[in-house]
Amino acid sequence: MDLEKKIVINNLRSMFLRSFLIIVLTLLTGFTPLAPKVMGKLGTIHIKRTYLNDYLFYAAENNPGLKAAFNRWKAELEKVVQVRSLPDPSFNFAYFIREVETKVGPQQMKVGLMQKFPWFGKLKLHGEKTLKRAQALKENFESQKLELFYEIKKLYYDYYFIYRSIIIIGKNISLLDAVNGQIRLMYQTGIASYRNLIRIQVELAKLKERKKSLESKLPSVRIALNTLMNRPVNEDIHVESKIENSISELNGHNLVPILRKSSPKLKILDNYIFSEKAGVKIAEKNFLPDISIGAEMIVTGDSQVPGVIDSGKDPFLVKASLNLPIRFKKLNASVREAKLRLDAAKYERIEKENRLISSLESALSRFNDSGRIVNLYRASLIPLAKQALEVTRSAFSTGDTDFLDFIDTQRTVLDFELIYEKANSSYHQDQALIEKIIGKNLNNLLKEENFATE
Repeated sequence: MDLEKKIVINNLRSMFLRSFLIIVLTLLTGFTPLAPKVMGKLGTIHIKRTYLNDYLFYAAENNPGLKAAFNRWKAELEKVVQVRSLPDPSFNFAYFIREVETKVGPQQMKVGLMQKFPWFGKLKLHGEKTLKRAQALKENFESQKLELFYEIKKLYYDYYFIYRSIIIIGKNISLLDAVNGQIRLMYQTGIASYRNLIRIQVELAKLKERKKSLESKLPSVRIALNTLMNRPVNEDIHVESKIENSISELNGHNLVPILRKSSPKLKILDNYIFSEKAGVKIAEKNFLPDISIGAEMIVTGDSQVPGVIDSGKDPFLVKASLNLPIRFKKLNASVREAKLRLDAAKYERIEKENRLISSLESALSRFNDSGRIVNLYRASLIPLAKQALEVTRSAFSTGDTDFLDFIDTQRTVLDFELIYEKANSSYHQDQALIEKIIGKNLNNLLKEENFATE
C-alpha cells in the first residue's frame, strides 16, 4: 500500500470516528460538539474541532518550553509577597563574663529584639517593581505560546502542501497511465508513433520520481511537528482534505493599532518600563533612612546588700536606631542608573514596535499576494486549464491534435494546481505569522470589526 492510500485511509478512519462520536452525543444529549469547551492546565480553550486545533491544544498542554515559561511567571509572582514583607527581626543575646555590680544586684545577661522598618513606601514600590516583572513574564509566556502556535501552523501547512501535491501528482500519474495504455494500442495499430510511446514513458517516470521526492519529505516534517507537541516522533499526522482561505484581503492601517495594543512582545516591554519607573522611585527613596525599633531586657541577680528596694529587678529598655544615608555619591549614581535603565527600556520599546510594524507590513504584502493568487487560480486559471486538457485529450484520441499538445496541456494543469496549493499553504502560513505579530486571531478579530477590504 503506497503512502497516498495510507493517508486517505487514515483520514477516512478519523473522519468516521469523529462523525460517529458526534452522532452518539447528539442522540444522547441533544448537544452537537462543534465547539467544545476544554479545561486545561493553562486555562479554558474554546476550539472548533479540526486537526490543527487539536494539535495546537495538545502542544499548549505538553510543550516543555511553554511549561517552563509558565512556571517562570508563577515563580516570579511568588516573589511579590517576599519583597513586600518586612525583613526578619533580629534577636541579640549577651552574657556578662564578669557580672556588673549595681545597686539592685549584679547584671548577668541581656536579651533583645530589633525590627527594621524601611522608609514609608519602599516596600510598596519593591512590590510594584516585582509585580510588573511578573506581568512581563506572563506576557513572555503568551509570546512563546504564539511563537509555538506559529511554528506548528507553519509545519502543518508545509505538511498539507506536500500531502496535496502527492495527491495531485498521483492523479496525473493515473491520467498518464490511462493515456499510456491508449497510446500502446494506437502504436500497435500504427496510429501513434514510437516517439509518443517513449515520451509518455519519460513523463510518467518524471512524475513518479517527483512523487517519491515529496514522500521522502513527509517524515522530517512529521518529526518536527511531533517534537513541538512533545509526542513520539513517529506519531501519525493528519491534515484536512481541503483547506480554503476565508479572508480576501487585509488592510494594514487597521492592524497597526491592534498590534500596539495586543502584541505580547510590546506588553513585555511596557511592563518592564513600569518596573523601571518603580526602580527610579526606589532609588530616590534611598536618600531617606530606614528605622529600627526594638526592646531589650537585662537579667539582674539579687543584691547582696539586704533591704535594697527593687533588688533583683530586671531593667527593660525600648530603643530605636536609623541608618544614615550620607554616601551621596553612591546614592546619586544609583538614581542615574535607574533613570538610564528606564530610558533604555523606553527606547527598546520603540525599536521593537518599529520592527514589528515592518514585519507586519511584509507579512501583509505576502498574505494579500497569496490570496490573490489563490483566488485567480481557483476561480479562473485551473478550471480553464482543465477544460483545455479535456479538449486536447479528446482531440488527441481522434487524431486532431499532436501528442505534444496534450503533454503541454497536462503539464500546465499540474503546474497550476501545484502553484495554487503552494499559494494556499503560504496564505495560511502568513496568516499565522500576522496573528503571531499582532497577538490576535484574525478570524475572531474580523467577527468583531471589519478589517478586511472586499
